[in-house]
Amino acid sequence: MHATTCTRNPVPALRRSGWILIALLGWSGASGAQTPTADDKLDTLLVKQQELLDRQINETQGQLDTLLAKQQLLLEGQERIEREVVPQDPFPNGARGFAFNLPLLIASTASTTRMISASLFWFPPHSQLELVVPIWIRTMNEHPEFRGTLVDLQGRYYFSPKRSGFYWLAGLRQAWLSGTTEGRFDDLTYVEGERTSFSKSGVYGGVGFRANSNRFYWNCNVAFGRYFGGISTEMRNAGMIGEDFLLDAELFKFGLIF
Repeated sequence: MHATTCTRNPVPALRRSGWILIALLGWSGASGAQTPTADDKLDTLLVKQQELLDRQINETQGQLDTLLAKQQLLLEGQERIEREVVPQDPFPNGARGFAFNLPLLIASTASTTRMISASLFWFPPHSQLELVVPIWIRTMNEHPEFRGTLVDLQGRYYFSPKRSGFYWLAGLRQAWLSGTTEGRFDDLTYVEGERTSFSKSGVYGGVGFRANSNRFYWNCNVAFGRYFGGISTEMRNAGMIGEDFLLDAELFKFGLIF
């Protein structure tokens, strides 16, 4: 009796093992492609952090730009308010000039009296003061021997820092007069007056108004005071200069500032 031996074919088993191995390898590769590594996560985190930082920088820069723009508007508004509301001195470094009363000279040509009124002035820097040297000269056509000269040293204090508008004034005056005394009768004989001259000093105070327009201005003032010294009541045609009482008034004095 012969024993029968069954032998299995190993090829199908190998084939099945190969397919299983291939399937396992494929699944492992797929799983490795889908799962990020630590470096990939770190790069992603750094990118997101940089984007957040850039966004914060842009927002902060925008806020700073807005704040600076508002601050500039506030400064411009403040400067405008200071120019329009707070008076500014138009001559912070000082100024000089002269003035002349042309209407007075023209009006005096219609009479026998000639009057000239002029002045020099100086604005000190950073001040509400004005220093003025007014000069008056009076002559008469019918009496050429008569001549009156007045020279003042005057100070003015303006109510406004713009050195325009109303102001107080105070001054010292020196007057020189030359002419003849009044004639007189001596034993029914008329005796002509004699040539004479004298000088006198005075003090006064008053108020005035000044209007500036660029480099030109108009000024008017009135002042009261009195003279000291000198006997002038006997001088012919001395007028108010011959009195002890001092009264001055000017309405149309125009000047140039330089």
